[in-house]
Amino acid sequence: MGQRKVGAIAAAIFMSTRLPRRAISRTARAVCATYEGLPMSDAPKRRLIDQLGVSPTFVAEGCRFTGDVETTGPLVVCGTIRGDGKVGGPLSMGAKAHWEGEIHAQAAIVAGRISGKLVIEQKLEVGATAVIRADIVAGSIAVAKGAVIVGEVTITSGQPIVRFEEKRADRAGSPVSAQGPRLARRILA
Repeated sequence: MGQRKVGAIAAAIFMSTRLPRRAISRTARAVCATYEGLPMSDAPKRRLIDQLGVSPTFVAEGCRFTGDVETTGPLVVCGTIRGDGKVGGPLSMGAKAHWEGEIHAQAAIVAGRISGKLVIEQKLEVGATAVIRADIVAGSIAVAKGAVIVGEVTITSGQPIVRFEEKRADRAGSPVSAQGPRLARRILA
């Protein structure tokens, strides 16, 4: 059965609900993918939780954590951590996040403040609101205009530093990278 026919079936199924047309379209694509024999993992991943693959560990805004942190999966930080960290998945730090210590992660998007040392296996994206006072070792680095980095930067892949300007803003007018959970979307893509 072709995707067009399955899409029509999926649209008919969801017509009784009050979903916006875009939501029906996304749902229809996911239904098409599973109906045509593709596993759900091959369907487009639009939600953060789906992109991360496993449930992330959160340190909420206003939370203060003292001690070493170790997680096998993703970590989203909007609060304060004082201690070393080993993150087995992507690290996402919001604009109000602060971390003092040595951090090791698979990939990272940073919009907050870091003091210490930052070791990233793959890609590091530094948002416009970030202030990093640390030595950095990463596979590749992208730095937004306005970010502050004080320390030695080492790129293990040999690629140059990518510089970019954040153009989108949230409702409050701050750059999109200032929002912790939204950040992980870019790094996993």
